[in-house]
Amino acid sequence: MALGSYNSKTKKGSGIKEIFQANPHIENANETEEQCLDYCGKDFDCCKNPLHNPNPKNGEKCKCDFFDLTKRLEE
Repeated sequence: MALGSYNSKTKKGSGIKEIFQANPHIENANETEEQCLDYCGKDFDCCKNPLHNPNPKNGEKCKCDFFDLTKRLEE
């Protein structure tokens, strides 16, 4: 899949940027898929839904898969 482009004014785009409807910062991976997922997941907590994080005092973080590109591509 191509990186593509996205125009926020017209809300039209192509490739990965159309999926996100934005111009995300994307880099090539230099490690295995497992190593990349471990790295990206270590501080991932973008979800603000309190039901997804029942125990924040124990340092638990939401693993919401909304931004998981592999699942978005399978749709």
